Amino acid sequence: VGVDDIVLLPNKMLTFSKLAGEDERPVVLANGYVDYMLDRVVDPSEGIYTMIVAPYQDPEAAVDLIDRVGDERGVVGVCMITAGPEPPLGNRKYDPIYAAA
Repeated sequence: VGVDDIVLLPNKMLTFSKLAGEDERPVVLANGYVDYMLDRVVDPSEGIYTMIVAPYQDPEAAVDLIDRVGDERGVVGVCMITAGPEPPLGNRKYDPIYAAA
C-alpha cells in the first residue's frame, strides 16, 4: 500500500481518561507499554515506531518516563489522551510534561 513508516499506539491506551485520582495504573501501564514496544515491536530500520503515552494523572511520573525513553530511536513523540483529563490539558499542572516533551 506504499506505507514506509508506521507509528503504533494501541487503543487500550486511550482508556487513560477513565483512571483518575491516586490510581497508579496509568503510570504502570504507560511504562509497561513503552518498554514492551521497545523490546518486542519497534524497529526503526523497518519503519516501525511508537509514542510515549504520558500518564498525565501524575505529571512527575510522566516527566520521568519521557526522560527515560524519549531519546530512543523508536520513540517519535508523546501522546496526551485528550478525553477526560481534569483539569483540562491547558492547565499549568501539565506544563512539566510539555516541557519534557
